[in-house]
Amino acid sequence: MSAGNITRPLPPARPLTIGRGSIVGANAVLYSGITVGSQVLIGDLATIREGCALAGQVVVGRGVLVMYDTVIGERTRVIDGAILTGNMRIEADVFIGPGVRSINDNDVYLKRFGWRRFR
Repeated sequence: MSAGNITRPLPPARPLTIGRGSIVGANAVLYSGITVGSQVLIGDLATIREGCALAGQVVVGRGVLVMYDTVIGERTRVIDGAILTGNMRIEADVFIGPGVRSINDNDVYLKRFGWRRFR
C-alpha cells in the first residue's frame, strides 16, 4: 500500500516465485511480483523490489538493493553493497563490483520536475 507520497504508481500485488535450489539469506526483503530463477543466491540483508526478475545462477550479495522492474541475466554476480536503479536490464555473465551505485534519469523524475529528455 502507498502512503500517497510515491512518484510512480504501484502495480497490483503479484505472486513471488523462487526457483528450485535457490537460497535467500537472513533478513533479506523480497517484494511481490519477483521471479527468482533456479540456483540463485540472495545474500543477507539484500532487498529486491517489486517486479524484478533474476535468471538462473545469479548471485546477489549481502546488502545489495535491486530497485523495481530490474532484470538480471543468467550467471550475473552483483557483489555486496551495490545499488541497482529501477528499470535496468543486465545481460548474462556480468560482474558488478562491491559498492557500485547506478542511476537512471527515467521518466518518473522527468515528469515529476517537468523536465524533458535530452536529444
